[in-house]
Amino acid sequence: MNVTIDNSGALFGVFDGHTGARCSEYVSKNLTRILFEKDSFPNDIPKALSEAFLTTDQSWLKLAKAKHYKDGSTGIIVYLDGNHLYVANAGDSRGIMCEDGQLVELSTDHKPTLESEKLRIEANGGKVSKGRINGNLAVSRGFGDIQYKNEETLGEKLVTAQPDVRKLDITSKTSFILLACDGLWDTVSNPQALDFVKLKLLELSGKPLSPDNRELYVICVELVRLAYDQKSGDNISCILILLEHK
Repeated sequence: MNVTIDNSGALFGVFDGHTGARCSEYVSKNLTRILFEKDSFPNDIPKALSEAFLTTDQSWLKLAKAKHYKDGSTGIIVYLDGNHLYVANAGDSRGIMCEDGQLVELSTDHKPTLESEKLRIEANGGKVSKGRINGNLAVSRGFGDIQYKNEETLGEKLVTAQPDVRKLDITSKTSFILLACDGLWDTVSNPQALDFVKLKLLELSGKPLSPDNRELYVICVELVRLAYDQKSGDNISCILILLEHK
């Protein structure tokens, strides 16, 4: 996607489902609406993002409880508001940004082995075994996963939907943002992904993009192929956001 930096907002996200696709589909269809309906939006975007993640999670969990669904989903979104970038992440999907040709990491993977996550899990009666919650779930934050939440209150327990929220400045040297699920990052490092996209964009230098941004889509396809060729065994999704400055 090609985005012009102005005073209008733009939101992008990647939602990586597990134990089924229902949770990730639900979140992708409802999170934006819930965010925009928050009283704290747009005056306090970090608060609105946190509230939207938790409200969306509870809304899904009500459905999951009624339907006996056990689906879960990670989620990372970026909201562009003029020269400000807000990042909200729950899970192990990941974002990076290119600033003056250099790597900027936008998120931290919420793995059960992360010390702060391990302590929270253990404080709630769980354990981390073989890098997973109770030896099963490989991610410690996200939507759904009702069997790892408080099934009575629909609040957090071993897993939480509480996102990390960051605010960064967009400058004239900010060139692109890449969001992807862990299927990409399992085999492609942040620096490798950055260099790959930079090279592909250099090849497009001076050429106008087609109206449907197909050239950026092709870069994403080639990046997915790179992860697959490097033996990623998970599903692989990514979004490339190219920034244009007035």
